[in-house]
Amino acid sequence: MFPTAHSFHRLKRLPSTSTRYITIDMIATNNSSTVATFDVPVSGHQAGNAFCYTNAYTGLIELQSYPTHVRTLALGSISTIKFEAVQFALRSFTQPFSSLEELSVTVCYPDGFPRPEDIPQLELSTDIFPSLRKLRLDGVYMDWEDSVFAQLTHVELRNCPCTDSAQFEDFLGILPTWSSLTELRLQHFLCNSTFSSDGMEVLECGYYMRPQNLRTLVVEGAAHQIPLLLYNLDVSGPDANVHIMGHWRFQAANGDNRSPFTAMVPLDDNFPVMFKSAKVVSLTVNEAEATLVGVSDVGTLTLEVPDFDRSTPSARAYALRKSLYSLTEIFATRRAPVQYLSITGDVSDVSPDDWDTLFQHVGTQLRQLTVRNTGTGRGVEHFLDALVKSFDMNQSQLVCPHLQTLAFSTCANPSTTGCMLQAVQSAIQNRARLNMPLRNLSVTVLMDSDYLNEYTPQVISSHVDAFGQCVKDEVQVRVSPLEFDSMHGESQSGQVHHGPS
Repeated sequence: MFPTAHSFHRLKRLPSTSTRYITIDMIATNNSSTVATFDVPVSGHQAGNAFCYTNAYTGLIELQSYPTHVRTLALGSISTIKFEAVQFALRSFTQPFSSLEELSVTVCYPDGFPRPEDIPQLELSTDIFPSLRKLRLDGVYMDWEDSVFAQLTHVELRNCPCTDSAQFEDFLGILPTWSSLTELRLQHFLCNSTFSSDGMEVLECGYYMRPQNLRTLVVEGAAHQIPLLLYNLDVSGPDANVHIMGHWRFQAANGDNRSPFTAMVPLDDNFPVMFKSAKVVSLTVNEAEATLVGVSDVGTLTLEVPDFDRSTPSARAYALRKSLYSLTEIFATRRAPVQYLSITGDVSDVSPDDWDTLFQHVGTQLRQLTVRNTGTGRGVEHFLDALVKSFDMNQSQLVCPHLQTLAFSTCANPSTTGCMLQAVQSAIQNRARLNMPLRNLSVTVLMDSDYLNEYTPQVISSHVDAFGQCVKDEVQVRVSPLEFDSMHGESQSGQVHHGPS
């Protein structure tokens, strides 16, 4: 989430000067969205207490009396008519606001989202704000080459869209000069309709920006415009974290049949680097979220589609199948060294060919596979069958030859549970027969609590013993109520078999 004018990250207390106490008139919080905090006690309140003003202009005029004690300042919501007065007040400062570390400026528009030609430009002086480290702009531009950006560690730009891809290209070219930047957040920054829907075909410049210290990037915008960013901006390092939220409803309504995850990734197979080198991949498509995550030695990249249609069970099953196809396409074409794969969602629409393609092209280095089927239980047999299919003519080499750990959970009922467990038995027996046994197996069956008594500890133990003949180390079998969290909770009944090391 992007902070509002009332949201602050509390900063450490700054050293105070000889003035230890300030008295100012307090105004009720609900009368204003212009807020300041101080690094010394104010009007009987401890340092860090928020004080509100009737408007941004009034607040700035009053705060000029305390240039060494204002810690954070949020100016808003400023109308376009009043903006010039606020800019005038900022220019009228005669001495440095030496304690201010965090500034937020919000300009509001009568029609909601602003048009680029209506957005004003803010001017800030490094002489006046020498300690400024965090800047949030909502509905207002700045000259991105302004010297103040070289000292900022956190920048958030909201509702100030680029007019076209060329302007965005210029913005990316400037980013390396923001030498102190560690965190960048962009919301509705890439949302002008003149951006092409064909992704990277609009940019042939070929340069790749690597801001030296940037480690956190959060972006929200139209899904089909995200490749512009991922192709041209590198955020890397073991602790680097990139989170992209791409909206897709408009594209889907206009007949774009691609998966939104496919649409968010550049056509160039070398990008994004975090996906090309991903060792851990996770796909989740359920009621709560639709995300595709890649974790590598150069950081973590999360693609999220908040408006992917998941309104009904059939829509969720369709979305999972479409997303699984994207996963295969994205990581197979980049030859990513995926070792750990997790899939969560309703797999009932996933065909045998879908699973075959996934395992053959993404499973060559796979060591651990987790599948959480959130649907009715249909489709699990396709997943298990694919794990024992050969991809050569001699039937001597299985897919996922390095697979050591398999964990899956699924809904079932008494009439289908036996067949499903038999399919598990067949899968692990075939892998063991070809000298590729699993080391660890975890199976969780979720069913209505009325039927749990049919799976006594003795019944479960018999399955554990049977599976243990084909698994080298550990077998876990759980039969649990439907509301059970299959990977994090405690099962109602279960047994563990420890095989030879």
